[in-house]
Amino acid sequence: MIKFRLVGLSLVLFLASTSLSAQTMQDEIKRQAEYMINGMLDGNIDKLLDHTLPAVIDMGGGRSNMKEAISAMLQQTLDQGFTIDTVYVGDAGEVYPAGDDLHALIPQYLKLGFAQGYIESETSLIAISKDKGEKWYFIDIKQLDESTKSMVLPVINENMVIPEPTEPNMVLFEDE
Repeated sequence: MIKFRLVGLSLVLFLASTSLSAQTMQDEIKRQAEYMINGMLDGNIDKLLDHTLPAVIDMGGGRSNMKEAISAMLQQTLDQGFTIDTVYVGDAGEVYPAGDDLHALIPQYLKLGFAQGYIESETSLIAISKDKGEKWYFIDIKQLDESTKSMVLPVINENMVIPEPTEPNMVLFEDE
């Protein structure tokens, strides 16, 4: 009877530590995604690039070219009268093994304001770790066409269902 209790207790402790480990990893994904977003909001493009897949940076012509292009895009957005009103991420989903990598989905919400209203967008980021969950890279599912997908995600766990991208929603203020 004592042996069964010890085995049962060991199993409970193992399952609890596995669940805690997965939750800790999901918390880390969210923390790193928030760090990346805050860097973008603060104008620190390096924080954004630190969490961009090296393959994507290479496709964009290298880190300095990507930094210049992103900075110009953000400035153009502001010059056109848009403001970044809200950006946040939700909780990371289940972590899936995919070859040597780990993958997870994390929702992202963005609201851009402009004089006549706002545009809101909900999307998912794919979180990718190449070092068993220490560092996470992120890519918006809207950036994945078939050729990009096969290049940056050569192995995808069949249990991770990547949602179809949705179109942004524009809300116009009514004239008073």
